[in-house]
Amino acid sequence: MGKIKNMIIRKLLSFKETEDLMLNYLFFTEEEIDESYPEWVEKGTTAWGNNTPMPIDDALQIIQEMKDKGANFIEMDFHCDHQTYLFSGFEIYKASDEEIEKENELKEEANNLLTKKKIKELKEQLDKLNNEVQ
Repeated sequence: MGKIKNMIIRKLLSFKETEDLMLNYLFFTEEEIDESYPEWVEKGTTAWGNNTPMPIDDALQIIQEMKDKGANFIEMDFHCDHQTYLFSGFEIYKASDEEIEKENELKEEANNLLTKKKIKELKEQLDKLNNEVQ
């Protein structure tokens, strides 16, 4: 394997799951919802099926918190089991020459360990075969 010449560093800095996003809770009290669950009427078309909208200000607050922790990229997923979103904040950047060199050293060390392990296994096989022949 050749040496690494370019590398991207991706560090997870922050993770947050939103509270349950039952949109109706933004408009009705729990008592009103418990009495008779409000009807949901949708006009127009939806882009992503059953995803639940969340207030933009809430999303911006989560994103700003992640940015304040040093994130320059985010990942946002809809939870498959319940109505929440999963936010992950990442610091992603091009690795410095020093980081690349360190990674190459670790890679070389790992390759050396694998080679030594393979040599040991081959010696054991050779000893076993020699014992069988004698």
